[in-house]
Amino acid sequence: MFLEWRALVIVFSFCLICLGVAFEAYFLRLDQTSGEIYQQTRDLRKLRMSELEGVDYYVVSPGSSSVYLNAQRILNDSVVKRISFFDPKGEVVGKDSKKTYYSGKQGQFFQSENRIEIVGEAHVRQDSSELTADKIKYVMTDMRADAEGAVLLKTINKKNRDKMQIRSLKATAFFKDELYIFDDNVEGHLTRHNVYEGQVNFSGRRLRADLKKSWCHLSGDVEVNKNKLKANARHGEIFLENFNKKLKYYTLYDDVRLEEVYQTAKGLKKRLAYGERLDVFQGERRIVLSGAPRVFQDDDVIKGNKVTMWESKELIEVDDSKSSFHLKK
Repeated sequence: MFLEWRALVIVFSFCLICLGVAFEAYFLRLDQTSGEIYQQTRDLRKLRMSELEGVDYYVVSPGSSSVYLNAQRILNDSVVKRISFFDPKGEVVGKDSKKTYYSGKQGQFFQSENRIEIVGEAHVRQDSSELTADKIKYVMTDMRADAEGAVLLKTINKKNRDKMQIRSLKATAFFKDELYIFDDNVEGHLTRHNVYEGQVNFSGRRLRADLKKSWCHLSGDVEVNKNKLKANARHGEIFLENFNKKLKYYTLYDDVRLEEVYQTAKGLKKRLAYGERLDVFQGERRIVLSGAPRVFQDDDVIKGNKVTMWESKELIEVDDSKSSFHLKK
């Protein structure tokens, strides 16, 4: 019996030793395979990724936009056709030979999509229009820039050389069409080419500026300031070419409120007015209020179908009485 148990123990021990040797060989082979896979992955990444420092980079596409880029460092992924860059400065030349300049802290160029994304002090300029923001996506085929965060546009109206500066949280610029759309906390001011003509300030939730048509549309908590005249409404339009003409320069509508402080022989006076529509003819300094207008001036309340006032004057004309009068205390 003792010999039988001894034989069993020897056989069992031999089996355990063989099993251990098999496991060790398997895991050793697995480690080698994993190492080979890791090395192959690194080799593939090296093949698809190339890194350059302090270089000028060109992408020339016949019949389409071409890209020039200077950056401190460039990472080029040849598989997905994506270039990452740091401290970039460059330009895009459209098929019409128009140049767009860009710069920022870092960004990416998606060659298959003809799109450049710039992050950090992003800046895009074309002709007399400059757009800055925290982040800008520029689509070369459309000459369109989508901007987010601390947006600022500086541009010049080619027709009358007025300078415009507009701030918002979001914006889309169609440079080719001279069309700009701003959203969220829109604030802007327009400076006339003739300095003595002053400045117009405006704000709202949304602004659409079509400079080819010399027209701006504001919506949502609209406010327009010119000299000592302040007007508020839900919507408004500015006709940029009509500043010195007998045509209306800007129109506000829906819940209009007008406030003006003006100088008289007796000192400063304040005038308040309400209505549904306000038309300002800047060339004549004439203000027309309609839609159940009401004007509060001194201790008087003036009502009519349409009320016409003149900037910095007490003279008021009421349409339903067809008379002009000068209020006296």
